[in-house]
Amino acid sequence: MYYYVQGFLLGLASMAPIGMQNIFLINTALTQRIYRIAQTVLIVTAFDLSLSLSAFFGIGWLLDAVPWAKLILLLGGGALVVVMGVALLRARGQLEGADVDIPLTKVIAMAGLVTWCNPQAILDTSMMLGAVRASIGPAEADYFVGGFATATIVWFVGLASIVRSVASYINSTVLTCVNRLCGTFIVVYGAYLLWKGIELLSI
Repeated sequence: MYYYVQGFLLGLASMAPIGMQNIFLINTALTQRIYRIAQTVLIVTAFDLSLSLSAFFGIGWLLDAVPWAKLILLLGGGALVVVMGVALLRARGQLEGADVDIPLTKVIAMAGLVTWCNPQAILDTSMMLGAVRASIGPAEADYFVGGFATATIVWFVGLASIVRSVASYINSTVLTCVNRLCGTFIVVYGAYLLWKGIELLSI
């Protein structure tokens, strides 16, 4: 039980800071119908769990074994993050008349991008969970992973529910401001990743 609680608390702590997945889910909860919000929550949760489990059981080893993989993640992923941030900066917030019939395949693709094309999330998750895995035994690992997975589900369901509950108080102007703030954060974040990649390249 101790390791389950430890995994749960660490999971919440790792997801609470603003990030690509949270921004994606917030915008979905503000602009789309409940059934699509529920689908998006399930999809984002599945991708996040896949990243966490992969990090826990192997991505950290891969990055250590293949030095250039980290460079590719930083440069390629950083450039992609900048492009996504610029697109968000240029987007106008529209609550009325917004296209709420985005194909499910596009939702899956976008959720996959903000999860698996976010190099810092991969690096951070790999280092954090890799360190935990190295410090506990196989039996304890199952409880820890269970707690971490529970935190993922609770976080995304809770975030979408809270945002949806206040969506009626948010107009297009507010959404545009949110998009611009988030877009600015993402562009700066992507530039930081590129800088880290260039720094690594110069070593």
